[in-house]
Amino acid sequence: MTNLSDDSDANYLVLGNDEGQNSLRPVFVEVPAGWQTVLGEAPRRDCLGHSGNSWTTCARRDSSRR
Repeated sequence: MTNLSDDSDANYLVLGNDEGQNSLRPVFVEVPAGWQTVLGEAPRRDCLGHSGNSWTTCARRDSSRR
């Protein structure tokens, strides 16, 4: 099975949610409820560059309160 986020020739969106989580999604995949576009359609390398510069943790924003 192929991961949809592995195609280096495709364009992607960087999504974010209210929990502070982020996701890399191909442009042809519908944005799920509760997620917003953080970076619009761009090549994979640009989306990964954005994520490398802005994502500091994979933990949910409220995980420290649990």
